[in-house]
Amino acid sequence: MNKHISKNKYRPEIDGLRAFAVITVIINHFNKDILPGGYLGVDIFFVISGFVITSSLDQRPSKNFKDFISGFYERRIKRLVPALSVFVLIIGIAICLFNPQPDISLKTGLTSLFGLSNIYLLRQSTDYFAQSTALNVFTHTWSLGVEEQFYIIFPFLIWFSGFGRQTKNGARNLFLIVGALTITSLIGFLYLYQTNQSAAYFLMPSRFWEMASGCLLFIGLQKSKYIEQLLEKVPPLLVLVLIVGVMYLPMSLATASTVAVVFLSAVLIASLKKGTKVFSFFIHSNVVYIGLISYSLYLWHWGILSISRWTIGIHWWSVPFQVALMLGLAIASYQYIEIPLRKGNWFGKRWKTLLSGVITIFMTSVALAFMGKSRFIQTTSLRLGIQTANHETIKLDQDIPGTTITRKNCHKIKKFDNLAKIINLCNHDFASSSTSNKISIFLGGDSHSYMLRPALHQISRELGARLYSISGHTFPPNRTRTGGSDQKWARLTDEYMSYIKSVSKKNDVVIISNRLSWMFSPGYSINKDDLLNFNLRYEDKSGKKLTNNQALKIWSAELFEYAESLTLRGVRIIYVLPFPEFISPAPNCLANRLRQKDCKTVSKELLIKRYSNIYSTLRDIDFQLDGFRLLDPFEVLCEQNDCSMIANDGQSIMYIDSNHVSNHGSMILIPLIKKLID
Repeated sequence: MNKHISKNKYRPEIDGLRAFAVITVIINHFNKDILPGGYLGVDIFFVISGFVITSSLDQRPSKNFKDFISGFYERRIKRLVPALSVFVLIIGIAICLFNPQPDISLKTGLTSLFGLSNIYLLRQSTDYFAQSTALNVFTHTWSLGVEEQFYIIFPFLIWFSGFGRQTKNGARNLFLIVGALTITSLIGFLYLYQTNQSAAYFLMPSRFWEMASGCLLFIGLQKSKYIEQLLEKVPPLLVLVLIVGVMYLPMSLATASTVAVVFLSAVLIASLKKGTKVFSFFIHSNVVYIGLISYSLYLWHWGILSISRWTIGIHWWSVPFQVALMLGLAIASYQYIEIPLRKGNWFGKRWKTLLSGVITIFMTSVALAFMGKSRFIQTTSLRLGIQTANHETIKLDQDIPGTTITRKNCHKIKKFDNLAKIINLCNHDFASSSTSNKISIFLGGDSHSYMLRPALHQISRELGARLYSISGHTFPPNRTRTGGSDQKWARLTDEYMSYIKSVSKKNDVVIISNRLSWMFSPGYSINKDDLLNFNLRYEDKSGKKLTNNQALKIWSAELFEYAESLTLRGVRIIYVLPFPEFISPAPNCLANRLRQKDCKTVSKELLIKRYSNIYSTLRDIDFQLDGFRLLDPFEVLCEQNDCSMIANDGQSIMYIDSNHVSNHGSMILIPLIKKLID
């Protein structure tokens, strides 16, 4: 047999490569600026998994298919379930102490137990208002879901190809089958990445080719001396340097970077041989040990970082303590959970091991469900000073005339076409007492308009008004922006604008709120962490690049034209000026009272200066149009000199992140909104 991959021969350098992969991921998660492409370490893991799994199944004795498949899943359960269950349980409790609405994290953790968190996170990625992935303590389990779904398919390919039964042509058959699936998966990945990047990232079929590459590498080295000799001539140090180099390529080349890292990882596995410096480094005892604990380390590192973001944050001084905590928990998990349960004979009989794994998953799921419902945990987290908005979704109860939005296709839109990015697309809300002679209130805009819904629900009930709301993207669409989603969703916003124009009548009210500070601010910075410093790009119809102010002028001209068409018929328009914005998300500042002094206030004068071009543009429209009024949130959300995340009572939190107001912040605006409506 090929000396390079002789049966039952432990290859410590593979664990060394695992250590390299997990360290690149952790560095990237600490600070993307240090290693922008460190996330590609996950792709290295995928290649290693395919190689090692195929190696472990090569010439493994099995009585029959039942014995083969049950043995495979027994080993997988012992390897994955115990450490994952303990991690999910402990971190689940921890996030409940700091997040009063931990549902997304808990559901991610629950689905991770069943190997489905990648699918759940894909659905969340289409939600414009979904919690930041950095604040979801179980985001990283998506990769485990991809691997576990791969493990459902792969043993069947191994067995029925003949490879698992050691038939004469088994290796050849497996190579051909997996090779064909690899090409199909790779083509799917390349295509899907251009049309639906989230799906390409999270789904197993578009990731299959990465793990399959490890399988093909093993078979190629086993059956072809030429391939082995060819790859052994490649200097592993050069390959390693190339992998690190790829990790510094710009995100615009993410597809090419992924393909390159997968290819280079396969070459590196094959080229590692005794006598090279890279081999000596990878078999160093400390490096190998990091590789051995890499599974537990991967689990715990993200949990620690995410909880840190909810509490003390991530700073240069906190990094040593956070790394020490990650290592301590990973070592404990490896020594006291992974090793004893993976190598131990649980109950003597295989079916009992499989059953106990299922029971463990079920019991952990029940515990997570209880955490989400626990009144004690919710009360505790609220005492820590966090408050978030209630993103209630109301189903469409009838068709919207004059549009393609119907009660029938609303559910289909949200479920199948990923249009849930406009989270409120199918919300068509009515006050129960509304009649034809009562006014209608139309709410439109991006996520900032969505945060006004609690206030407008109350106002509409008080007035007996009919409330319509479609939120999620700029209103009117920002047609000059390139590389964004504005163009993709413009048709839907256009339909809503047309609908308002067709049904609105005298004295109806249109309320518009967009995060113009993000789109058009000229860039007066608070500091280097200022969330407004996005490098948005703008072009006119001819492809000529535009400045922020030029783009603002084009957008405001469309707003003026639309507003004029409504105000001439007696429809009133309330445009909400930019909200105060802060440096850090509210959970970072407010989950721990010790950090409030760092970021709970921002200079009112500085914000007004930064928004000056936006104020000037909107005030010009206000001056020219009767019936067009501006609502300034600064009047109630800021004091004389500063704007604060905390209300005057010193307790209530007015923001859910750095720029979106909470329910409380929304309700504070009610008197101001009612005054303008009256």
